[in-house]
Amino acid sequence: MANCGINVLAQQGNRALVRVTCAACNDENLLQIIFQTEAEEDRKPVIDEGLPETAEPISGDELLELHSVLAGHEGSLTDLFGRKG
Repeated sequence: MANCGINVLAQQGNRALVRVTCAACNDENLLQIIFQTEAEEDRKPVIDEGLPETAEPISGDELLELHSVLAGHEGSLTDLFGRKG
């Protein structure tokens, strides 16, 4: 990860949305990072906190569509979520 590009897109409380770009192949990934303090280490984490219930996993086509939308987006994260279509 030392040579990868890491760009913080949004941060709220102990969570951050980051874009990581591989220096070798330029592949980009979005990651949600949850920071844990020492006081929280003894607590059992809630893995599905804030995730919607869904009957089916994300399909490959949906992932490719998301990649296409993100690749063509210029602007802020809030602009992206305000987009209709």
